[in-house]
Amino acid sequence: MALPKDTVQQRRDRAIVAFLFLTGVRDAALISMRLKHIDLENRLIFQNAKEVRTKFSKTMTTFWFPVGEDIGQIFIDWINERGTTASSENEPVFPRSPSAIPVKSGESQFWQTAASVRHILKQATAKAGQTYFVPHAIRSTLALMIDQIAATFEERKALSQNLGHEHMRTTEEHYGQLDDNRRQELIEAMRIRPKLSEQEGFAELYQNAPAERRALARQILEMR
Repeated sequence: MALPKDTVQQRRDRAIVAFLFLTGVRDAALISMRLKHIDLENRLIFQNAKEVRTKFSKTMTTFWFPVGEDIGQIFIDWINERGTTASSENEPVFPRSPSAIPVKSGESQFWQTAASVRHILKQATAKAGQTYFVPHAIRSTLALMIDQIAATFEERKALSQNLGHEHMRTTEEHYGQLDDNRRQELIEAMRIRPKLSEQEGFAELYQNAPAERRALARQILEMR
């Protein structure tokens, strides 16, 4: 990641960008996330709607998206660093003013708005020589990745639910729009794809079918 990491604030900002890609959380949830909501061992976050500002006040468990071990390590290093200065697990994951000096009793370190998250992302994209995009665009990026990294229907469903969507159509209708170049690439790949044998075709259909349909297929095949 093309971001400096010499100061505590710089390491926090790097971790914020990494966290957005790891989890796909909305910026309002990010600024209200507490240390107790992070589970490094199981690579998940618990978005408790009683404390985290989630959409529609929905409580959910979000596992880290498979976007790279290097991105995950940036966030892990930040949490380990926070553990050396935080006074309790109720402190924010990303404090407004990171410092090794304990804050005064009763002083809030939480951001009140997500404007600073957008500012951090604007700085990050500028340093990387990229066009600025809003934090929510990362959710769209993760949605587009589903078809690229999911090999089965269940994997697609798991990734969709990880974005907080109960139904696949929510992901597909609102986040999974393909641009013209990507559509051309996919259609061209299908045009030149070798024709599968009957056995290979059945195996692919079986692999990509929902669990209940695979179970039914097994029952049929096992009938004598």
